[in-house]
Parts: sequence; structure tokens; C-alpha cells
Amino acid sequence: MTNQPCIGIVGGMGPFADLDLERKIFEHTQAITNQDHINVLHIPKSSDVSDLTVFLLRKTEKNPADFISVIIQKITGLGVVSIGIPHGPLIFNSVVENLKKVNV
Repeated sequence: MTNQPCIGIVGGMGPFADLDLERKIFEHTQAITNQDHINVLHIPKSSDVSDLTVFLLRKTEKNPADFISVIIQKITGLGVVSIGIPHGPLIFNSVVENLKKVNV
């Protein structure tokens, strides 16, 4: 991996949400050549993230944000300077709180 900064996309709510975010990043990048695009590190990990619907229905205490937070901690050492999380406020806010505890 190059030393160029990149955006990390940490998915888990389904591959199409991840792809939609990645597509939007590329569509809004002013690039003339392929090399002009922002580097993106996309970690879907959908199969490892606990079920959001089960969590939202309060049938489990296993918050998908916990696993997403672990992945974010791991990828920050790979040149990731910004994180894209295609999740709603409940998960997003939990991730932000988790990361405050570890200084990411």
C-alpha cells in the first residue's frame, strides 16, 4: 500500500450500502486519470457484523458498532485518514463513542 492517504469504508449493513458510498466518493472526486482518484480501502465484513435488525428490535445486546469499531482501529495504521460508515445514527453514534475511548 502506498503512503497516500485514503478513505476507509467499513461496511456491514450489506454490500450495496458499501458500494453506494464508494460510488459516491468516486463520482464526487474531480479526477482526470485513474491515478487522480482518492485511494479507498473498503472492508465490507458483512458476514462478521451482528444483525442490525435483531439489535434494533432489542432481541440482542450485540451492537454491530462494536465490531465496526474494532475494524476501524485496525485500518487506521494503513494510511486511512477518514472513515466512511454507511450506517444510520444509532450505529454511527455508538462507533463514535467507542472510538473516543481509544483515541482514533
